[in-house]
Amino acid sequence: MQAFGKELQAMADNNKNATTDKEDELSFHVKVVFEKTSIMYWKSLVHLWSDWYQYYYHATYPRLMVRFEDMLFHPKAVVQAIAECAGTQLSPNFRLQTGSSKTHGSGTTLLTAIEKTSDAKKRIHQMTNEDLQFAAKHLDKNLIKAFHYSIPEV
Repeated sequence: MQAFGKELQAMADNNKNATTDKEDELSFHVKVVFEKTSIMYWKSLVHLWSDWYQYYYHATYPRLMVRFEDMLFHPKAVVQAIAECAGTQLSPNFRLQTGSSKTHGSGTTLLTAIEKTSDAKKRIHQMTNEDLQFAAKHLDKNLIKAFHYSIPEV
């Protein structure tokens, strides 16, 4: 984290104390502890997401960005493309982990992840209209377009 911590800290610094902005939008701050002495703050998860991915998207060093849903719905094709890009081949022993890979937390399996992720209504069912409007206003529009996402209409 130290390689880019200062840049992210600079982006987040101006969000430390606000809970309501000049347009009277309420947001809950996000505190991320990278190390004991490296703590950063963002105005909301939306701001964190935008800053985090903007940093990587515009990085001047080689990087690989893979969307979770692509790995979820097309894992073999994605891993094959990554292998080819790296100048190697997909292992003939390639297999999917279909059961839960953790012994703690939600115990999500491949099937439950697909069920949860593939239904657009399930992804936003706990969000209010205000949440969706906030996301539409503050998510980085260039990233949304680049990653082929869409923000639900309110």
